[in-house]
Amino acid sequence: MRRFISRHHVEHVTYRSVTISWTPAKPEVAGYNVYRDWQFSGPARLTPQIVQETQFVDKMAITGHTYTYYVTSVNAAGLESKPSEIITVVVPK
Repeated sequence: MRRFISRHHVEHVTYRSVTISWTPAKPEVAGYNVYRDWQFSGPARLTPQIVQETQFVDKMAITGHTYTYYVTSVNAAGLESKPSEIITVVVPK
C-alpha cells in the first residue's frame, strides 16, 4: 500500500501533551494509526484501534523528552500504508 498521508504537523505542545494533525488521505481510507518513537524505547503504536479523525492528542508525553511521531493510513481491507514523514517534538519542562 502506498503512502496516503500527504501532510501533517504539530498543532499544540504543552508540558503534558502533544497534539498532531494531518490532512485526510486520498483516496478515502478506513482510518489512521499514530506512532511515537523515543530514543530508548523504539516505535510504538499509540492508537489501539484505528482513528477516523485527522487529529490525535498524545497525553502520555513526558516533560523534557524528545519524541518523533508518524502516521499511517489503513484501508478498508486493513492494509497499512508506509509511514508519513516524521515529526520531531521536544516536550517543554
